[in-house]
Amino acid sequence: MVFLLLNCRSEGEIMSAKLWEAATVNAFSTTLNGSITDSDNTITLTSVVGLVAPGVLVIGRQDANGADTPSTREYITFTGISGSDLTGVTRGVAGSSAQSHSSGALIEENMSITHWNEMVDFLQVSHDASGNIVTGSTATIAVARVYTHLNLSGASVTGVFPLHPVWVFEGAASTPTSGIGKPLTMPNDGVFKFFSAVLNGPASGATLVLDINNGPTSIFDAVNRLMIPAGGTYASTASISTLAFAGGNPISVDLDAIGNTVKNVGITVVGGS
Repeated sequence: MVFLLLNCRSEGEIMSAKLWEAATVNAFSTTLNGSITDSDNTITLTSVVGLVAPGVLVIGRQDANGADTPSTREYITFTGISGSDLTGVTRGVAGSSAQSHSSGALIEENMSITHWNEMVDFLQVSHDASGNIVTGSTATIAVARVYTHLNLSGASVTGVFPLHPVWVFEGAASTPTSGIGKPLTMPNDGVFKFFSAVLNGPASGATLVLDINNGPTSIFDAVNRLMIPAGGTYASTASISTLAFAGGNPISVDLDAIGNTVKNVGITVVGGS
């Protein structure tokens, strides 16, 4: 089976959390090369060997004698490294405050609440409390799949070779002229044999009519399109006007007509050769 994920996105959502990088060496530390004020957003270091952007550092965790100095401690983030300079610096993060620091002050990488909390915020966008991946209520996922067919029985293998694909389009019945799923490119030359469609709720108000397009052109004539009658959930047809397709051709599904109350019902269209 070949599985094609054509589009997966969550609309209207911009994640502000960052996944901060870690240095390539454990316990990275260096010193300030020059004093800084509480508003400088470019900071020069004595060494940047092993440092990776974007990252989080702490200035003044200890003094020159190794004594803890919580009153002068400041956490910063940075988005770039240019020569020995940290660029895109944000001052006073992780509950600290921006302060002036003297040249030679210790600056090092330590795990902070900024590392941890922003990673958690990032992951919570796409995972629930049990760790399962979720899409969110505004996510739109369009999937097309290509299947192959193989029957196994005892020591024998039966089937038609080369294996023939089955296509699956998934989406929601929305409004007339809207598409179902996304176009799927045919992997090789072939001939259409059938198409079927199933709803997860009954069509109501009127017949639901689907069209299959090979490129810009319908494969049906006007009276033989794929139709689910009012009150029904399934239809299938082998009455296909244009049977042949070529490898590379885009195949798409359009919703040509729909009842008044079937909108946003999930629909799956399956085709085979």
